Amino acid sequence: MRISLALCTHNGARWLGAQLDSIAAQTLPPHELVISDDASSDDTLAVARAFASRARFPVRVEANARALGVGPNFGAAMARCTGDWIALADQDDAWRPDKLATLARAAAAHPAADLLFSDARCVDASLAPLGYSLWDAVGFDARRRARWARGRAVEVLLWRNVVTGAAAMLRADRRALVLPIGEGWIHDGWSALLLALVGTVVPVPDPLLDYRQHASNQVGARPLSVAERTERARAMPREEYARQHAMLQRVRERAEAFSDSLSLEERARLASQLPRLDEKLAHLARRAALPAARWRRAAGVGAELARGRYHRFSSGWWSAGRDLFVR
Repeated sequence: MRISLALCTHNGARWLGAQLDSIAAQTLPPHELVISDDASSDDTLAVARAFASRARFPVRVEANARALGVGPNFGAAMARCTGDWIALADQDDAWRPDKLATLARAAAAHPAADLLFSDARCVDASLAPLGYSLWDAVGFDARRRARWARGRAVEVLLWRNVVTGAAAMLRADRRALVLPIGEGWIHDGWSALLLALVGTVVPVPDPLLDYRQHASNQVGARPLSVAERTERARAMPREEYARQHAMLQRVRERAEAFSDSLSLEERARLASQLPRLDEKLAHLARRAALPAARWRRAAGVGAELARGRYHRFSSGWWSAGRDLFVR
């Protein structure tokens, strides 16, 4: 099994050395490391090139002339990989020495898998444990893991993306489906949902990396307090539901565009999953169409509660209350 690593950087010189050292220490060395730098203005490229000169495995450092953004930059890195599998890497984490070996064993144990993703230990800027895991932070609890195991991965992902790119590895021959990354999407959420619609996405419960949380995180993961959730709800623009609807519609269009190239089994799976996606689209459309006047929203919110969509696709009573009283 040849595992390529796609590592994206942007002004990450402070953290990159530790990440590269953890990659060099892997018990299963990668087939190659592709570093795609997104127009850094610090010493990131110098750190990357110095590592390339001493690494035990091939390292290619590519520099974008202009910043592409997180999703497109990862897409560019993935496109340059030549291995059978592509493991994604952030610039500011630290991998457990057996990360690639564990993912390789999981891939061998699940030959139908299209994407695997692990848990991670959340740490602070100095790599001190914060007391919770990545799956804790994104809400991938025992109940949702059980739902996933019963074949309801798409339903979980339509509720919230629980697949973090830094912990993921995907089959390289699936790139035609996932590239280019859809507008507005981060690479991990886009890839996970598309591959769950047509194939198999496998959780690996081991915490295979230290997922560093610091002030410069582009995404990050941590539990939010009630006050923080309330503040986010207040700050969210009215147009957000329409934006999310457009993003999800791009997933549907991409999946349908590739349906002719899918196997009969994959086409059947896609056909069985699209009704769930369409129901989420309908939920977002209903939320986007709620009246500006709060007193006129009760009927629409009540109808979505009765259909169970707030609990399947949003944060249940919290989201319903936001639509009634905050938005």
